[in-house]
Amino acid sequence: MHARVFGLERHWLELRDCYAEGNSLPSPCRSVCRIDPASGYCEGCLRTLDEIAHWGPMTPARKRQLWAQLPLRFDRLDREHEAAARRDADAVDAILRAARARAREQR
Repeated sequence: MHARVFGLERHWLELRDCYAEGNSLPSPCRSVCRIDPASGYCEGCLRTLDEIAHWGPMTPARKRQLWAQLPLRFDRLDREHEAAARRDADAVDAILRAARARAREQR
């Protein structure tokens, strides 16, 4: 999912900064509408299905609150992605070490 949200944070900041307090905020939708089963968030905007479905009738205050949550979600998912990549790299290293040890024993 990480690669699919490249540039998303900049998109949010640009849109958010275009609208003053109290004005209606635009939808964070980027027309990349797929729900990631692991996170439950849309891969394009990081909203849940419930948040997407109820965007229209949300109050401006609730929309601002949701906009404020999106970069936090992005950061959390980014950290989770990096941690998973480190775990994968550690697992590969362990497999390679074991294979090298077996190869040395067979010599």
